[in-house]
Amino acid sequence: MEVKLLAHTNVDPYDLANYAAKLCYDGELPELGVGKRLPLDGGLFKKGHHTPFEHFSMNYVFDGISVWDVTSGLHLCHPFYNSCQRSGRYCITMFENSAFEKIELYIKKFWPYISPRILIEVMEYVRKAREIYGHNIEQATLLSEKFVNEERPRAGEKVLECIPKFAQEQLRMFIPQIFPTALLFTIDIITLVSMYETAWSPGMRYATDEMVRFFVEKFPDCKFLFKEERRRSND
Repeated sequence: MEVKLLAHTNVDPYDLANYAAKLCYDGELPELGVGKRLPLDGGLFKKGHHTPFEHFSMNYVFDGISVWDVTSGLHLCHPFYNSCQRSGRYCITMFENSAFEKIELYIKKFWPYISPRILIEVMEYVRKAREIYGHNIEQATLLSEKFVNEERPRAGEKVLECIPKFAQEQLRMFIPQIFPTALLFTIDIITLVSMYETAWSPGMRYATDEMVRFFVEKFPDCKFLFKEERRRSND
């Protein structure tokens, strides 16, 4: 799994949160980056006033992350995000045999305690699922064409051209969610704090570690937001 901080709001996040806090508490509009900085840790964050940290957003690129770690990880309990993910409908290369080596490395990295015997069983299951897809995609395409013609007789050429994609989208349900994908993932600071503290799987811990690392390297004044002792310790 590779994580990269692609872009972010074009001001310092501490200054932006400071501005938002002053706007809340002062009678006049403050100036961004001018004047005394408020003690955002004890005076704001620890007291539960988190909205000033939600104005700053980060755009992360993930590559090689499993579909499961996206669906049941990045997206599961944190609704304040925007995500553009590689499509299983359009990107058939997601399911090519070249992914098997990546999947095995993914398992070894995040579940190193898995025995060689179990790893073999898992990889056999993954390969069998991909075989089911490959052996049935032609028949699924014929069935898709049949039902589209029956149910949408006026569909037109553009819809008919998409029939292979309809078949692919349905048959990909047989593909295990360990297969790798990529996405652009946008969140605010408080969502990152929440994800960091509640990460409940090895993949999520690694993903949030990387997101926090890139963020804090860029903005060290915000390091106080991320406390190891507040993190979930079990899967």
